[in-house]
Amino acid sequence: MKIHFNISEFLVDPNMTEVPVHVADKIVKYHIPVLNPIRIKLDSPVFISKHSGYRSTQWEIDDGRDGSSQHTFGDSIQDFIERDKHWGAVDVTAIDLNGLLEELKTSDYKRVCYYPKKGFIHCDYKGEEYTYHIDEGSGWKLQGYRK
Repeated sequence: MKIHFNISEFLVDPNMTEVPVHVADKIVKYHIPVLNPIRIKLDSPVFISKHSGYRSTQWEIDDGRDGSSQHTFGDSIQDFIERDKHWGAVDVTAIDLNGLLEELKTSDYKRVCYYPKKGFIHCDYKGEEYTYHIDEGSGWKLQGYRK
């Protein structure tokens, strides 16, 4: 079993040849330190879901989104100016999804949203409070506050 995450696991586009430095910095600073210990503690594979790590603003727009997703790690012009306010997002999955969810609910991520029908958990740092949500197909429903 692979223990430590690599930056490449956070990239959506397999043809991506360059990653903005601020994105790599945020992955190393805000995501890998949270996810590596969880992967070790669970002693079970934990994966970054396909199309769920870093997505460029243009990738988002080309896919019919508005480009403001936390998954862009703040690569719009405005986000670039306010870079420290946008730390990115990641969707993760695991063989032990319930164990992963419990670990993520006590992690440093501000928002954790479980998608039971899709089998993954979204994590990001948006907001001031630590919240837990569930999305069963009709949008995020707040389940409670954490920490």
